[in-house]
Amino acid sequence: MSKFPLVSLIVLNWNGKELLRRCLRSIESIDYPSVEVIVVDNASTDSSVDMVREEFPSAKIIVNALNLGFAGGNNEGIRIARGEIVALINNDVILDRNWVTFIAQAIMNNPKIGIVGGKIFYAGSNNLIYSAGGKVSYLRGTVALVGMGRQDSSEFSKSRLVDHVAGCAMAFRRDLVKKVGLLDPEYFLYVEETDFCFRARRANYKISYVPEAIAWHLAGGTTRCRPSRYRFKVTYTQYLVFRNRVRFILKNFDHLWIFTALFSSAVYFWLASIVTALKEHSPNAIFLVLRAITWNVKNLRKTLLSRATDLSKLQ
Repeated sequence: MSKFPLVSLIVLNWNGKELLRRCLRSIESIDYPSVEVIVVDNASTDSSVDMVREEFPSAKIIVNALNLGFAGGNNEGIRIARGEIVALINNDVILDRNWVTFIAQAIMNNPKIGIVGGKIFYAGSNNLIYSAGGKVSYLRGTVALVGMGRQDSSEFSKSRLVDHVAGCAMAFRRDLVKKVGLLDPEYFLYVEETDFCFRARRANYKISYVPEAIAWHLAGGTTRCRPSRYRFKVTYTQYLVFRNRVRFILKNFDHLWIFTALFSSAVYFWLASIVTALKEHSPNAIFLVLRAITWNVKNLRKTLLSRATDLSKLQ
């Protein structure tokens, strides 16, 4: 890599005009000499695209005819990205002016590092952590962000290897895609970045947490705009998270852990759905768990085929 490799910042947007404006303004302040900005719009109806064209004319714009979700939308940006390093940035994220510098340094300094994420705070806070890397439990089948909801401390101030990083602000080597492929669009929303990290790890890349690379995230900022056929957004979120967690386990876990992780996840989400149903007076929360299981049963062959395809790429 060159001293200052080109970094492609892909900003995904769906009906988040004001969030997008704030995100792009933070990118304008980045202190790094070689950046290209690609805005991928997932069929917004709020004039987001017009705003970008008028206020950020240097940004490349991809306008999708349909909402392709997190994976599908970002894949469109990855396909045209020219950078040696590619970064995925949610529209509800603000980047520190040195974020790209620290991310690029981490990747340039160690050829074994494939994916990098930094310290992410909740928007409006310089102390409350949203993510300091991620960890996966094979026993429980959980996908968790380290430090979420905790106050910042020395514990989160050291670089280290992690299982995955938050997809709202992550970067990776462009050539990694040649080995492991693009993001898996079958997830649509949630867990797809963890799947991508696991595929990178199987290709002998390491995932690194870099605390100096700071960002702020308005958690759920985009999904708050999502129209849902369900009465309560939280139940829809639970559906997607459980559905995708099951698929992630089936695709990525060793055979030794698959059944244990599936059982633990099912128990947890059944209990969570019951609590939601009682708290929100929404019985459909329980049926969403059934729907998530049904989806995975119907798509089991496709999931197992995807698992086999991922493994075959490394042989």
